[in-house]
Amino acid sequence: MLVTLSGVAAADDATDQMVGGIDAVISACNTAEPKTAKAAQDMLATAVAQRKLDLVSIRKSDAYKAIYNSEANRLLSIPAKERVAACKGAL
Repeated sequence: MLVTLSGVAAADDATDQMVGGIDAVISACNTAEPKTAKAAQDMLATAVAQRKLDLVSIRKSDAYKAIYNSEANRLLSIPAKERVAACKGAL
């Protein structure tokens, strides 16, 4: 039973991290590369619909926050001229 519970926790963390990464791309790329941000929004909407994700709970998790902050900071630290390519490669 313990193995199953830790497997579920790992799956939850992976989902939270996935959402955090997608949200970071949306946030950091919205101005520099709107097409990528839109694609990320569509990707997130599809994941929410298919997997019935609770975004409010996910966005409160430590796993979400860690990935969101890391990826958003990475993308925002790239010079604006280079950010377009970085955003396109983020998905």
